[in-house]
Amino acid sequence: MCGMDAPLSRHDAVVFAQFSACDNPACIKAKQEAEQLAEQVFMVWDSHGPHGRLVVTMKLPRTVEFHEKGVPTKDVFSRIYSSRFWGNAGGGSGIGSEPASTAVLRPKVVDIIRKYGIKSLLDAPCGSLAWMPLVLEQVPDITYTGMDVACDVIAGHQVAFANRTNWRFYCADVCHQGLPKADMVFSRDSLQHLPLSYAHAFLRNVRESGARYLLVGSYMNGTTANIDVPIGGYYHINVLNPPFSLRHALLDAVAEEVGYSNDSPKTMLLLDVSKM
Repeated sequence: MCGMDAPLSRHDAVVFAQFSACDNPACIKAKQEAEQLAEQVFMVWDSHGPHGRLVVTMKLPRTVEFHEKGVPTKDVFSRIYSSRFWGNAGGGSGIGSEPASTAVLRPKVVDIIRKYGIKSLLDAPCGSLAWMPLVLEQVPDITYTGMDVACDVIAGHQVAFANRTNWRFYCADVCHQGLPKADMVFSRDSLQHLPLSYAHAFLRNVRESGARYLLVGSYMNGTTANIDVPIGGYYHINVLNPPFSLRHALLDAVAEEVGYSNDSPKTMLLLDVSKM
């Protein structure tokens, strides 16, 4: 692909290209083609691993409707899931939500739950729920609530997990609708896809919910830290840095080992909500 197997297509939302080395002419040409083709490039990243994999994620004409101003959040993410904009991996939530991609993270989340005496967990948003059940199996007595703005996704969970009496699912906008009270709010892959104002609204919602802790994803060494993006975009959020500046609330940190890419590694930060 991209000069190797096939040319870039205007109908592709995510383009994967394989090269023997990422500094070769084919790789450079692929980046140039991608930048010319995309109306706005949200991420162009090239991996220098042994397989020389280049991954380009971009906004193409087919997907403009996802990011137009005024499109409700629920419509953006419902379309993302129904169109498989992030691919089929992780139940539509993307390859980072595959069980294999969370193999290192999952036991660390269990450790946090046990260490801080968490009895109730709010997963906001819960997405496709591709890997969280593997965590919940280790702490079967916990009360779990999953919220997501994509109502079709939530409806599927309500059917699939109807026999789990201590699991609940609600369709709601976690940024602009009230959150149910829980000991800990978990938010791994959400804020980096939302405008900064929405991230602020979510953090305010967490404070007002009465939660004790927030376990939230951040990129410690991101190259696009805390820039504004449209709904459904992408950036390397770091809630410790401005405009969030939550370093004083930091209690613990759980580093993820990202094995599926050379993207900036994510760290789950445990925050004391009373100090946010």
